[in-house]
Amino acid sequence: MPDGKVFGTFFIAHTKTNSLPDESEKLLRQFKQIIESNLASLLQAPKTNTKKFMTAITKQEKTGKTLKEYRNRIEELERSNQRLKISMEGLKRSNRDLEEFAFLASHDLQEPLRKIRTLSTFIKSHSENLDEKCKDYFSRMIKASARMQSFIDDLLQLARVTGQTRQPQKTDLNNLLQDVLVDLEDRITSTCAEIQIGKLPVLSADAIQTKQLFQNLLSNSLKFHQKGVAPVIKVSSQLSSSGNMEIVVEDNGIGIRPEHKERIFKPFERLHGRDEYEGSGMGLAMCQKIVSLHGWEIEVEGIPDQGTKVLISIPSEQT
Repeated sequence: MPDGKVFGTFFIAHTKTNSLPDESEKLLRQFKQIIESNLASLLQAPKTNTKKFMTAITKQEKTGKTLKEYRNRIEELERSNQRLKISMEGLKRSNRDLEEFAFLASHDLQEPLRKIRTLSTFIKSHSENLDEKCKDYFSRMIKASARMQSFIDDLLQLARVTGQTRQPQKTDLNNLLQDVLVDLEDRITSTCAEIQIGKLPVLSADAIQTKQLFQNLLSNSLKFHQKGVAPVIKVSSQLSSSGNMEIVVEDNGIGIRPEHKERIFKPFERLHGRDEYEGSGMGLAMCQKIVSLHGWEIEVEGIPDQGTKVLISIPSEQT
């Protein structure tokens, strides 16, 4: 009975006799190897191809789901951007209308207020027949009119700052601060103030608004000084840990309580009575508006009875 090996459906038989020549035996072995190799490939091919095919289908399904999710996200972002654009346009219109209203209302109030002040002053100057009570009333009327005039002037100035859209230009803060000191010369002299100005950078900014910013800050330091103590005001620059330029204005004045840090930037916000310190409470509100228009940030630090420090952070690309 001949022995042999089964490979699938193939049966290759051979005997162990030496009846075949050596060459024929060699060819037979090679033929067996070829058949075994091809048969194994043929039997494995359907499994491999099926696996690859299923893997490809799974990947395609996952890719389809991912693309669908991306499309949904993009569509939602587009809808959100459209809603944001509509909201921004509405906000711009509201701000523009408010600025126009503030300007027109303030401007229209100027003339009648001017008449009230003029007539009150005239009557008081011819007050021989008036008793002391009437004279006091007219004095109060004149003072109230002056305060109202100050409010209107500050409101007009804030409206002008908000509505101005000048192109930024190179602004040397060293020269600008010298101009501010000239404008504040009388106040500096009357308070015996010492002003120390370090090396300051050149900025890309609106020069007029930037001058108004530092004039307001220095005016505040001169105004809110401690009684009997000459003001010492320092203006310097430094680099923050994030690489931004910081302009620092610090003084030895009355300082500020931590809970009042946010209030001071509100329009017409006063922390002290009129008998203590003059002003309408618009100075820092205007500073914040100017800073915001430039894309800067402003922060106030202070310790009561020790002084106040104002930090203005400016992006590095604007210096």
